[in-house]
Amino acid sequence: MPLHPAIVHLPIGGALLGLPLAVAVLVMVVRGAPRRTWLLAALIQGLGFGGSLASLNTGEAMEELVEDEVPEPQIEAHEEHAQRFAAGLGLSAALMFAAALVPARWQRGAEAAAVAAAGLALGRA
Repeated sequence: MPLHPAIVHLPIGGALLGLPLAVAVLVMVVRGAPRRTWLLAALIQGLGFGGSLASLNTGEAMEELVEDEVPEPQIEAHEEHAQRFAAGLGLSAALMFAAALVPARWQRGAEAAAVAAAGLALGRA
């Protein structure tokens, strides 16, 4: 049984959780929670990013199985979409991580970028 159809759901779940989690963490930090709370969001988004890399890898393997049934342009478009999605998840995880660690003067900008990137990742799902 091909592994790709099962693995693709992990990054989609990460993207679905990423934006509400980023907003919740932002609210918590604004209300006084430690900035390191962003590390939890970064970890969850990072798991989604790891899942997207696994999906890309298993998708490459599955390409051999479907290339006789699916036109090449559709396969390429699917792969390019998956790459953009993975990049969005990776960017989001990195910015969430940065929001926990940047100097205080850049904190709000980093947090806003993290929330925006989580929205971007969700939009790419």
